[in-house]
Amino acid sequence: MHNIMLKQEQQPTTGCTLQLLLNTVAKEDKELKHCIQGDTWFGSVHNANEVGLHGCEGIFEVKQYYSLFLKEFIENVQKDAPGGVHIVLEGTIKDEVR
Repeated sequence: MHNIMLKQEQQPTTGCTLQLLLNTVAKEDKELKHCIQGDTWFGSVHNANEVGLHGCEGIFEVKQYYSLFLKEFIENVQKDAPGGVHIVLEGTIKDEVR
């Protein structure tokens, strides 16, 4: 990880994610929208924002990112819901990335 180009500019998980994403997109496919998926190690609002800024999409599990994540809202909605209920949220972050 210490030699990764983007590590100095990004958080370690974000730098790793961008390296994986950008190094797997063929140059002739730059016009296509690419998507990367990640578990909770990769999941943060910041990470999703950076992936979006690079013209790609990301699907991540976010468990502990309190400052930019509606955890309390989700807990309140699911409080009386039966097991197996899923909530899908969509939003726009500071850089106008959906």
